[in-house]
Amino acid sequence: MPSVEIKTLAEEDYPLWDAFTEKTPQGSFFHRSEWANIISMATDRPLRILVCQRGDEILAGLMLFENSKWGFTMATPLPLFPFNGPLIRAMDDAGRHKAIARTLKYSDAFARFLMKHYHYWVIDTCIGFYDIRSFQWTGCQVQPVFTYQIKLNNNKDLWSGYNQGIRRKIKEAGNLGISIMETTNIGNFIEMYQKSYHRHQMRPPADISLIEKILAMIIKLPQVKIYTATSENKIISGRVIVLDQRVVYDLLAGSDDSTGLGAAYIVHHLLKKYSGTHHLFDFMGAGHREIERFKRSFGGSLNLGFRVSGKADFPLSFMLKLRKANLTRRRRL
Repeated sequence: MPSVEIKTLAEEDYPLWDAFTEKTPQGSFFHRSEWANIISMATDRPLRILVCQRGDEILAGLMLFENSKWGFTMATPLPLFPFNGPLIRAMDDAGRHKAIARTLKYSDAFARFLMKHYHYWVIDTCIGFYDIRSFQWTGCQVQPVFTYQIKLNNNKDLWSGYNQGIRRKIKEAGNLGISIMETTNIGNFIEMYQKSYHRHQMRPPADISLIEKILAMIIKLPQVKIYTATSENKIISGRVIVLDQRVVYDLLAGSDDSTGLGAAYIVHHLLKKYSGTHHLFDFMGAGHREIERFKRSFGGSLNLGFRVSGKADFPLSFMLKLRKANLTRRRRL
């Protein structure tokens, strides 16, 4: 396989990167430098964009957030940054066989670069990036990640896809006068977010102060919206969404409502609202058993992405296992 040169993109060339992301089937708003810089500033983790170029043209790229810990150099995902897997430019004149060959070629180059320059690394591919064979062939660990996605065709099709239980909840919510509104009040949402995890006897996956800090920064972007459900002048549920050109991403959710009426009514409202402007609604995960059942009830299709990681050597491997065990233990209230 011909060698591929990988270099770090200079910050002044980030506009080239943003233009490149729009020409890739894997690109999303989360890959844009504007979003990545916010996450980098909020977490104090340096952003690094690796690219393969032909002149000024970017052919493939990979976003990383570097982290030095315990004397090791690592690159791992951060809260509210769901995708950092490879992006590969689509070529208009490339047939299916050439497209597969290009995916394997650049994935192999990135895998070897990461293994050479980092003691440990993790990347999360976007949903639909299925060909991770180059990472497997170079000895990386691969874990499937699932999400539900709903096609936003029209309101009639949406309703027919709901199961009977969610239809009853939506009708009951409407009869009770539950209202949905857009807001910029981060505090109300954070309260719902915390109460939701408490109800499931779990701690949030990231520190609440960090989530609040990031929300305060991203809410200024026109693509980010917060919606709440109110019953009898009390907020009972909330969701944060990100609007891409084609996809509505269900980024965060929280609820103080054991009946589930508020949560069901918000999702129903969002599906109807954006069915005329967007093509997909992505629930951003289907890993939690109880929450998965709720998301499945709206009739979406189960789709697949991957978490790919390098193999850490001892003693880092032991330290990472110990850290993971401690985090898991702390998240159980």
